[in-house]
Amino acid sequence: MARSEIMLFLEESFRSYPTVPQQWKGYPLSRYLKGSIPIYIRINTLKVKPKHLLDLLKKKGIMTSIVSPRIPFVATVDRGSNIGFLPEHLAGYFYIQNLASVLAVLALNPSANDIVLDGCAAPGGKTTLISQLMRNKGTVVANEIDKKRTVSLLSNISRMGCTNVIVTREDLTRIPSSTWEERFDKVLIDAPCTGDGLLPNKHEKLRPLSTRRVVEHSERQKKLVQTALKLLKPNGILVYSTCSFTIEQNEAVIRWLLENNPNVEILPADIPFDHFEGFIVSDDDLGRHISSAVARLFPFPHQTIGFFISKFRKKP
Repeated sequence: MARSEIMLFLEESFRSYPTVPQQWKGYPLSRYLKGSIPIYIRINTLKVKPKHLLDLLKKKGIMTSIVSPRIPFVATVDRGSNIGFLPEHLAGYFYIQNLASVLAVLALNPSANDIVLDGCAAPGGKTTLISQLMRNKGTVVANEIDKKRTVSLLSNISRMGCTNVIVTREDLTRIPSSTWEERFDKVLIDAPCTGDGLLPNKHEKLRPLSTRRVVEHSERQKKLVQTALKLLKPNGILVYSTCSFTIEQNEAVIRWLLENNPNVEILPADIPFDHFEGFIVSDDDLGRHISSAVARLFPFPHQTIGFFISKFRKKP
């Protein structure tokens, strides 16, 4: 499917939504999906201090810029830089990672005493950042159902020097809840989705987007978040994210979760970066509450891939 066809599908879908965020009013969808996305690196503070790495890169003629004082370990680099083959990359000094996925982990806010589950872990960017923020303390369970994708996951865990990570290969929609029931302080579900948020990345091969695919993903995502709740301890924190623009895989999943689980409350995503509020699934108190709590990121003006972040607490 050509990118123009995906854009057309999204535009038609968005016209059917009850209301759109206030920031959108008066502008066409195409304005938000065609922004320029920089190359981001996430500096691995388990191995190197940010200033030291950026000085090393500068000596090699690679110019960088820290994205925000609030996120001092994420920087942009010159788009022409072939940074994937640098010895500093191979040594695990940095991870090439879009800012949006970093923000999902910051919303989770893991600490050194936590037991954390990354439920859909490959290729390992979020897992290794969780480990980094926990300073290699506590325990991170990195689960990946796809056997082939666990190869890159294991490689990145090793390269980044993460020693508090256990890798598992389970289907979270089928695992008996008694196996891991109420074992985790925090759970991240960066759910498999249609991937249309990657639309601005010209090198990404995107699968055709259809109503059927969106609905299929939405149903699986509901199963994933439902299982995640069972695995959380009371007062535990769940972060649910996708790289899709569609409401069916984002706000609609959240509404379903809240309507079917009275022991769950939605919290502000509270990410340390500018973002939009969400779409309103239905124009009522719950729909407006969801919209104000979640975070959406767009190529324009945020200069990230299309991304959705939401956060919850499991009540005692």
